[in-house]
Amino acid sequence: MAVNAKLGAGTTLSITTDGGTTYTQINGVDSLGATGQTKPEVDITSLEDTSKQYIAGINDGESKSITVKWDETDAGQEALAAEAKAGNVAGFKINFANGKSATFDMVLLGWTVDDVSNESAMTATVTGRMTGDIAWA
Repeated sequence: MAVNAKLGAGTTLSITTDGGTTYTQINGVDSLGATGQTKPEVDITSLEDTSKQYIAGINDGESKSITVKWDETDAGQEALAAEAKAGNVAGFKINFANGKSATFDMVLLGWTVDDVSNESAMTATVTGRMTGDIAWA
């Protein structure tokens, strides 16, 4: 059976700073890192156990790096940079090329201009960590 795979081309990322009332698209995104949550293992082994026993813990958001082709005239990039420089929590929405979407909050931890060369476009990277639940649609 063939897999109906899709390219990532056409995926968009938007930011909101007003609780999700309005979103501004961030143009020029090169990569946006993994999106999801994982549960850590919790050791529940008792003295009477002869093998380790585990349960799943609570969801933990992914650490993310969002890299953009740096464009200081792009409203979405400027909002992203301002929120990251302030260390704020901002809301995001990814519209994937396959028609699915993810809406989530992320605590923004930094903003850097990446290494520059005369043979490539200038890029900037924002780092952060997803926080809270993800709404998948």
